[in-house]
Amino acid sequence: MSDWIKCSDRLPLCGYVLTYRPSAPKGNEVATINYDYHQERFGGQYPVTHWQPLPALPTK
Repeated sequence: MSDWIKCSDRLPLCGYVLTYRPSAPKGNEVATINYDYHQERFGGQYPVTHWQPLPALPTK
């Protein structure tokens, strides 16, 4: 898996990514969330500080 990317450094192009939300309730800080490039925001109610691409799907 790749390293965490600061949102202040770069945002994803679009789609679902793995996110880190330090202000989310304990145990829910890491979540898969959609980033909407057109609205320039992540879904959900907690601010995202870091993100990384999802891993590739498994092959047979």
